[in-house]
Amino acid sequence: MVKVFGYFSASVVAAVAINWACAEVTQVHLGISSSAVDCANGVAVSFASQLAETYTVTATSDSASTVTAASTFVNYAVSEPEYNYTYTSPYLHTALLCNLAETTKYQYTIGESEFTGSFESLLHPGSDTEETILGVIGDPGDTTSSETTFAEQAKTFEGKHIQALVIAGDYSYANGQHLQWDNWFTEQQNLTSIYPMTGINGNHETITSSGHLNMYPYPEDMTLEAENYLGYINRVYTPITERAKTALHTWFSIDIGLIHCVFLDDYTGSRGTNTTVVGTKEWLADRDTQLEWVKSDLEGVDRTKTPWVVVFKHNPYYNTWSNHQCQCSSTIFDINDADADNCWDGTYYSGTVYSEPQCGQMAKWEEVFSTLGVNVMITGHVHAYERTAKIYKNKEDATNGIYHVTTGSGGNYEGHAGPRLDSSLIPSWSLAANNVTFGGSRVIATRESFRYLWFANDISTAEAVPTDGFTIYANGSDIITWPQTNSSSETNSTESLESSNLIVGVDFTESNTWTGKKSFGGRCLHYIDRTGTTQNPYQSVIAAIGRTLEAFDDDNIIPAFGFGDFTTKGENAFPFVGRPGCRGFDEVLKRYNLIAPTVRLWGPTSFAPVIREAIQAVKADPGYHILVIIADGQVNEPQATRQAIVEASKYPISIIMIGVGDGPWEMMEEFDDKLPTRRFDNFQFVEYNQVLKRNMKNPEAGFAMQALMEIPEQYQTIRKLGLLNY
Repeated sequence: MVKVFGYFSASVVAAVAINWACAEVTQVHLGISSSAVDCANGVAVSFASQLAETYTVTATSDSASTVTAASTFVNYAVSEPEYNYTYTSPYLHTALLCNLAETTKYQYTIGESEFTGSFESLLHPGSDTEETILGVIGDPGDTTSSETTFAEQAKTFEGKHIQALVIAGDYSYANGQHLQWDNWFTEQQNLTSIYPMTGINGNHETITSSGHLNMYPYPEDMTLEAENYLGYINRVYTPITERAKTALHTWFSIDIGLIHCVFLDDYTGSRGTNTTVVGTKEWLADRDTQLEWVKSDLEGVDRTKTPWVVVFKHNPYYNTWSNHQCQCSSTIFDINDADADNCWDGTYYSGTVYSEPQCGQMAKWEEVFSTLGVNVMITGHVHAYERTAKIYKNKEDATNGIYHVTTGSGGNYEGHAGPRLDSSLIPSWSLAANNVTFGGSRVIATRESFRYLWFANDISTAEAVPTDGFTIYANGSDIITWPQTNSSSETNSTESLESSNLIVGVDFTESNTWTGKKSFGGRCLHYIDRTGTTQNPYQSVIAAIGRTLEAFDDDNIIPAFGFGDFTTKGENAFPFVGRPGCRGFDEVLKRYNLIAPTVRLWGPTSFAPVIREAIQAVKADPGYHILVIIADGQVNEPQATRQAIVEASKYPISIIMIGVGDGPWEMMEEFDDKLPTRRFDNFQFVEYNQVLKRNMKNPEAGFAMQALMEIPEQYQTIRKLGLLNY
């Protein structure tokens, strides 16, 4: 039995409540409003309280007018006497802050409670003053893995935070055990009270029953009813009308900056665990209503304002895992014309219509999405990551196709998807897949490009590091391979880097004898295996950067230097070969193999000598230079290195430091991020062993991505500063 006690406005409770309500608030989270509910450019502030009193939410800014709003609230109760289960929600409040200035920092308070928070308002529809950046998580739940997924969204990427967070269904995995919703919003408050959150329901908000796996009473002890939207509608703010809520019509669209976001409900027409509704007039009517709505919505998109259209829903159409499959026709992923109407009406070749409604919807929706110009469909449901080429009707189609992404890797307690389908059934359109690592996604849009990036969870990095992705261009060919060396810049970075020169510096200080204790079996990092069976870390990196960067050196002449040896004593660097330098990285590696056994290691360590060599190279041959330093991280004279890095920022030089061995790396991170007197951020640190661990299936691609990540942006900054004409 469910009782919803209703919504209460300020006027209804005026006799018993005053705006100075002082009860403490919990579960604070932000949502996104729109003109569809008469609150354009708005942010919803939602929270829980034990009091049935309205609260005044006040948002102030140093650069915009103060905005206030009174909260409305609702609570509900669930009772299942058979299992001695009862639950009554706290009062669930929402206040709408409307007509906010865009990209403005607001501080906000909630009544007389002790809570204070802040947020940055969203880009207005069509605004291109900044990139549009959205985080996306599917199927998060409440595990330590999902905590890490949310923590990844709090990190910056390319120095920028997400502007809003999208949940692609299956939020808390309460499954009728509603206390889990309270716990989930409490756990996410640190993130969702800062970044507005929106999303769409999945099966765990609608048809999945039996409670949360890890809460008492345990699901095996009872059979709790499915929620039939109850927790989702009352707790997750989306810009739908009261009439839509009553009808359980949860679909909607919003414009955020340059992206028109469409949210669709796979489970429309469902009624909890009542599977008999499939095929009924009421069930079909809900499906038809949503279909007509999405047609009208997409037809009304103004591409001059929002050039990119993304559909967010829970269930994927194209999924090569064994989980959540269904078929309209005898061939997987195909829908024959003769089967389309029957499939829409609820007759499948295989699979369960009630739990996997996507196949029937695909029978009509896919053509609508193609005809009306949807760019990308983003889903969850399958607990893995997968992306496809542009597909239309199970065929790669560059003209009519849509990119499909599954990002259900949020980390819930059900674990990873799998196994995959038999290899004979996996089409060529499946370009990337991962069911080993949990993670989340981001979309980044400008008028020129739309980037989709997936980030495997990694607690070791201060900034988010993408693991896979693709880029769509408004004009020009899309890039669907990974890594993407030009994904960080609107200017084609390959073109930029064609006019660059490479310089290599190799660390021959004494610390190399002990910093391979963990990572190189206790051997000196410069140990040369004369049988050629194994490579030392320096050999591996030289070979890898040759394959990664050599194409970007315009004359294939690579000046290579050693530093830190007994002969130079840290004062200078010595060349591997006389000027002008080595002919390609093959010669760099050959010269290293000859030099390494004969060099007497010394100390202390300073990068200053090789950085000075790079500065002299620029003076002799003006143009953009990339200095690659390979070292073990032990810097004993940091001040000299700091000064050299600052001096190099006056010239068109990017410095990539590739760390080998065990570290320590703290000083590298300081050089990377904490030298404010530089003209620009000219230093990037890449820890080679960590890159290999994160990219075991394709280590070279992962290394290329990390090595090149900041180069395009640095080059553009160098151009803007006029350093190419220093």
